[in-house]
Amino acid sequence: MKPQINIFVLLKCFLLSPSLWGQLSIFGDIYVSEENQLHIAFEDTYFNGGKIITEKKSITEGVVSFGSRSKWHQVREASYVAGSVRIYHEGEFTFPVGSNTNFSPITLYLLKNNDFVQVQYQDRPPHILSLMDTAYESPKFHYWSWKTSGLTTAKIKIYCWDWHRLDRLSFSQLNPNQLHYGLLSNTGWEVFMGHLINNPFTEKESISLEYGGALLLEPFELSNYKGISFTLAHLSPTFSEKTISEVITPNNDGINDTWKIKGYSFSPKSRIRIYAIDGTLVYDHIGTYQNDWSGTKIMSSEKLPQGSYFYSIDLDGNLAPNLQGWILIKYF
Repeated sequence: MKPQINIFVLLKCFLLSPSLWGQLSIFGDIYVSEENQLHIAFEDTYFNGGKIITEKKSITEGVVSFGSRSKWHQVREASYVAGSVRIYHEGEFTFPVGSNTNFSPITLYLLKNNDFVQVQYQDRPPHILSLMDTAYESPKFHYWSWKTSGLTTAKIKIYCWDWHRLDRLSFSQLNPNQLHYGLLSNTGWEVFMGHLINNPFTEKESISLEYGGALLLEPFELSNYKGISFTLAHLSPTFSEKTISEVITPNNDGINDTWKIKGYSFSPKSRIRIYAIDGTLVYDHIGTYQNDWSGTKIMSSEKLPQGSYFYSIDLDGNLAPNLQGWILIKYF
């Protein structure tokens, strides 16, 4: 059974004037079923708690749309649209999108919009084997996709928070200047440069991988691309060095928070198993490894106890381990 809708609406009308204004405050989850649209024409919408969740069980998903004069305000961090958001107008608009767990907005400055632009966020981009330019890594985390009708020209701003964990993009420690941005076309990823900006939702924080953003300097036709993600230039020829972390310290300080493996070739058949000293299987992963295991139990976010664990890696999926060894989980 889905949670009860809990909405507070305040609407004021002036009888002596044709103008009409109002505000919408959301305190609980609202579900928009597939093939339906919730259009918000109020001038001010307040996300006070809960989410607007658009459902997708077939090709046509539900959608939330905003009017040309509509503005939204996030009162609580965990309140936004988990799904698709659409607008029909030109100008600058920040789409209040995210996944079920993370708020991940994107701003479009629409120089031309003949019909509509619809935006959605997901935790991982579509699997594409390589970028058009092999000097860059294929995007692995975070993806804003869009749909358009007709010609739509726009500039883009994207933002990052600590929960995006962009440190997973590299074995080495990164700074924001090393980030680039991949736009997905029908033929693959294309690399675009961006200008570093502050995250307007965390204005007191300095620009970093945890709290920052980027403006793509040149406008482009949205209809020529499907979406955008983060990418990274290969840091140096030594990237091919084969290394497996021996220690992880998952304390969210940006250093050794996850178990990292570099220089080895994974495939969809690869398998990683990690065992506790008593032989209990605590981690089991099949497919390419994204350097994202942070010492948690299978199928949960519960942290494992501090101590030593044994790993076994089968790279080619033939049931014979290629790599074995020990890893230490340590908390400070």
